[in-house]
Amino acid sequence: MTHQILRKKIIINHISASRKPYGYGEAVLKDMLKKYMDVPVSSIAVTEYGGHATDIARSSTAADMIIAVGGDGTIGEVLNGMDVSRQILGVIPYGTGNSLARDTGIRKLTVAMEAVKNCRVRKVDLIKARFRVQNDWHTKYVVATCGIGYTAKVTNIANHCFKKIRPLCYPIASMIGLSRQRKLHAKISVDSCINEKDVEFTMFVVNNTQFAGNFRVFPRAAIDDGEFDITYGSNNFLRQLLFDLSVLTRLYFYAPAKFLKAKSLKIALQKPALLMLDGEIFDNVSEVIFEIQPQMLNLVV
Repeated sequence: MTHQILRKKIIINHISASRKPYGYGEAVLKDMLKKYMDVPVSSIAVTEYGGHATDIARSSTAADMIIAVGGDGTIGEVLNGMDVSRQILGVIPYGTGNSLARDTGIRKLTVAMEAVKNCRVRKVDLIKARFRVQNDWHTKYVVATCGIGYTAKVTNIANHCFKKIRPLCYPIASMIGLSRQRKLHAKISVDSCINEKDVEFTMFVVNNTQFAGNFRVFPRAAIDDGEFDITYGSNNFLRQLLFDLSVLTRLYFYAPAKFLKAKSLKIALQKPALLMLDGEIFDNVSEVIFEIQPQMLNLVV
């Protein structure tokens, strides 16, 4: 479906822009976006701190479309500030993992800008994540990836150490994360099942897309099928390494983890752990409830 968009707001992640993944700096990128999308300078904002994209999106009430220029983390921030009931999300992949952009086939800057210009819109699912930190509950919407255990740890390492080496960021962080795994215990309930299941795991991934960062973990996933994909398992160094290589090479020769689809999932952790939501890390999380929100987001593809 094609829309006629009159008002756009472009939000650029300042960290992504400064790293020049396509050979452009912030000034050149802003000028390129301004000319290609025919928007005034006042419609382009650059973030200044973590969470700023959410604040900018929340204040952009006059915009018909909000365009996130960055990676999955930037998209997640914009998503949680915009009004998804009436605003359209555009994506310019300028980050590290770019899971959502990979999933929709938009991998080049020029292709992304052309897609935004043409404004072909597709309704896609979101994941609503409610999680508890100590006694406080929080809610976030996720468009791509959620992770606990190994996945969250790898993302945390990548965020702090290896963002500058984009293509190898997550593979290198994964190698370090392999040696830092620990077993977690939780009670889980899938699709509101009354009977909770005790599970032991080192890795737990809840995904809305085929990709989790550089890794195409769920090749049969669909972003608009009304379900999310789950994989979890308790892996030692070798098992996790083989699984990572299996996915990274897309040969899928080794799958020690369990795979399933669901519309809702509750995880009650025995001990608090890291939670990753679209690249953002939350510490000391003891309980998470995931619920699919079918075709809630209007996304440019």
